[in-house]
Amino acid sequence: MSKSRTVILLPLSCPGEHREYGEEDEAISEKTQFLKNQTYNELTKFRDKWLLDSKTQNYQSQHSYLSIMGSMLYLTGLYPTFPIPISPSAWLVVQALQECGAAMKLNEKQSQQTKVEDFTRDGRFYEKDCVRLRPGWKFLSPVVMRETSVS
Repeated sequence: MSKSRTVILLPLSCPGEHREYGEEDEAISEKTQFLKNQTYNELTKFRDKWLLDSKTQNYQSQHSYLSIMGSMLYLTGLYPTFPIPISPSAWLVVQALQECGAAMKLNEKQSQQTKVEDFTRDGRFYEKDCVRLRPGWKFLSPVVMRETSVS
């Protein structure tokens, strides 16, 4: 379970999929269902690969350190000179989206400079600082799973 104060779910919609929040997958075309299954399988392979890699490289002890270093480098403006992600979580999600074919391909430096808020910006209105999806793919409205405030 994440220890973040705010957890937002950002649903992903594949090409040909037309649904509203809470709507079931009843009227999905065969092509759309195939694409959803293929995406699910690719994301499952990505997850399994990263779980294995994270255990062998002891990533759990490095994630917090990378997060702190990335935010400090971003704050000081030195992030372009170092080969570490600004936000390891955002970098990992971009890697997964590229692996399953939903996101536009970025070079390693561009994906390392992705921030969490880049997922909520619409690529039609922003030239940069947004995660661009391939044609037909889109993020649906965010759903807040948990939100706590600091008092």
